[in-house]
Amino acid sequence: MKNYYISILFLFLGSIQFSCTQDDTVIEEPSRKALPTSYAETFQLLWDVMDKRYNYFYEEKIRNGLDWDEVYREYYPKFAKLSTYGDKQANKELALQELRLAVDYFYEIINPLIDRHLNISISFNIPSLSNFPLKAFYQTGMTDKDAYKDFPYNYSVQEKTAVGRGQIRRVMETKINRDINIADKNEEGNVTFSAYGGFLKSDPDVYYFSFGSFSLTNRDLNIGSAFEIKELTPSLVPTVSLFPLDVIKNEEVRNYATDFIDRFVATWIGTLGEIRSSEKYTSYKQAVAIFQETEKITPLKEASDELAIEFEHLFDTINEMLEEIILVQQNLALNPAIDQLDINNLGEVINANRLFNLHRKLSVLHGLQSFFKTQEKINSAYELYRNFYNKLTDGTIKKLIVDFRGNTGGMVLDLRTFVERFITEEKVYSYQRTKEGNGRFNYTPWVANTIAPHPFGIPQKIPIALLTNKISISMPEMSTMAIKSQGSHVISVGDYTRGGTAILGGNDSMNGGYIGDVGNINFYMPLMATRDASKNVIEGIGIKPDIHILPTEEEIFGLGENPEIKDSVFEAALLEISKMN
Repeated sequence: MKNYYISILFLFLGSIQFSCTQDDTVIEEPSRKALPTSYAETFQLLWDVMDKRYNYFYEEKIRNGLDWDEVYREYYPKFAKLSTYGDKQANKELALQELRLAVDYFYEIINPLIDRHLNISISFNIPSLSNFPLKAFYQTGMTDKDAYKDFPYNYSVQEKTAVGRGQIRRVMETKINRDINIADKNEEGNVTFSAYGGFLKSDPDVYYFSFGSFSLTNRDLNIGSAFEIKELTPSLVPTVSLFPLDVIKNEEVRNYATDFIDRFVATWIGTLGEIRSSEKYTSYKQAVAIFQETEKITPLKEASDELAIEFEHLFDTINEMLEEIILVQQNLALNPAIDQLDINNLGEVINANRLFNLHRKLSVLHGLQSFFKTQEKINSAYELYRNFYNKLTDGTIKKLIVDFRGNTGGMVLDLRTFVERFITEEKVYSYQRTKEGNGRFNYTPWVANTIAPHPFGIPQKIPIALLTNKISISMPEMSTMAIKSQGSHVISVGDYTRGGTAILGGNDSMNGGYIGDVGNINFYMPLMATRDASKNVIEGIGIKPDIHILPTEEEIFGLGENPEIKDSVFEAALLEISKMN
């Protein structure tokens, strides 16, 4: 869940004033800390970095009565009593006992904290037990107190407390006429992003959409101006001087090579000139203009495909010319008057690599890369735009269910490119602040975040149901707050979200938070705190759904496997929006 990031986008630094506190504002670089040599030094390191960088100490104090100084007074002596850290000669039984005590102490310190993005891993140097560091992973809000009892052997901090996306999908595939099925994969063949959707079979006015992470911005078609086939000035036209023709001594062979290169370039330039003046090129430019005004993707896709065929014809001609070289060499070999060395040199001078480089140079000079990159984007986004975005814009979708269950966050830019499509009024949906200095309570003022309608979003309010569970964290929560700011036509159904609304970003952006290694500790600590539109900090609590439905154990472990088990959250959401007009 923490592999996903959120960038700072909506905190306008120009509007931030100085805070009212007088704490130390000198900024330190945590990464300069040395490696600890004891359990006590490891605790000291964690305490110091958290003291200067953690964003929620005020809320921790108000909500839970946390006194960070009291944490130090209680735990430093406990860690100081542990003596086997870094000791190769330590008794193994004692070393293991102390290691587990230290791991439990850190659990007691970290687990109650409210920041649900906070992840900390600590590498313990216990040479009497292992030649390698023994790493313990911590995340806040865990409910399994026995997760570390067998550390460092066979321990896991993963808990199954919600229905998984795979289970939900197996159910929903039987309920929708699926028209979106996206599955991006990496080089190893693992799915890195998936999304699916379709109108309900039982109610064709209702569209269901689910996706595993917020990276839909990668399919945002911000095309800009239409692709232009550039005309080359004489000085830019490649010539035979790019080829070492002087190695060919036979005049007939050298003349052929010269003629071939001239024909190669002329074929390129001439064919592109014909395409530039063609109806298909004009249609493509018109389709781009229409897309910019309407986001209708089908005319753009069709015009792009038609123009691509013309370029493919050019490339086919070029390939035929490459085959010609092989035939010419074979024919020249039959002529005893021509030295074999010149025949070989012809193949060296006009070889595939040189022609490919010339082909690439001509592509760049004419701007063809721009077209093919745009076409790749169009093909990638086509399904999403045609079957979802365009149907939102033209009103085909009358009611909507967006399933955030199992969604673990991602790109904050999706607020602009995706979430704004469900917005009809500009509204404040959250507030954010960060640290100004090293002081524990040295905060900036809260700054409002607003959400505004997308140029091609829904034309009017429609019933929307947002489905959430305990896995929904970060961007699903920001999106739920943003969409629910629009009014009573939006309802949330399911379980509380995880409560991880703090904002992540680079370490140099602000003094709050930290991502990276400090000594033997790796921190994944957000740089900004967040509160909702009602000015409540929901970190560690989550967003309370309008209709709260806890998943049963039967659903958690059997949904999608047993057809008799119903998806109670989906069924409740469908029932509710069916009542809405």
